[in-house]
Amino acid sequence: MVLAHGSKLKKAALDRSEIKGEMRVKHLRIRGLGLLIIASIFGTVACAPEVGSEAWCKNMKEKPKGDWTANEAKAFAKDCIFK
Repeated sequence: MVLAHGSKLKKAALDRSEIKGEMRVKHLRIRGLGLLIIASIFGTVACAPEVGSEAWCKNMKEKPKGDWTANEAKAFAKDCIFK
């Protein structure tokens, strides 16, 4: 009976270690996804033209006016219209 009880404990310990391993893998996947999202955001921001540049003014002319922020409208007026 001791052997049976001991084998149950070993099985329970193995089950717990498998669960911990699965949790670690899941945690690493979530962490990796988060890092990918952050890298994508920085990559997008780094490629955007500088506010007030000719490329930025051209992009703003193509962007629907309803999608402009107040700061974008102010910068467009200052840098693209009243240059």
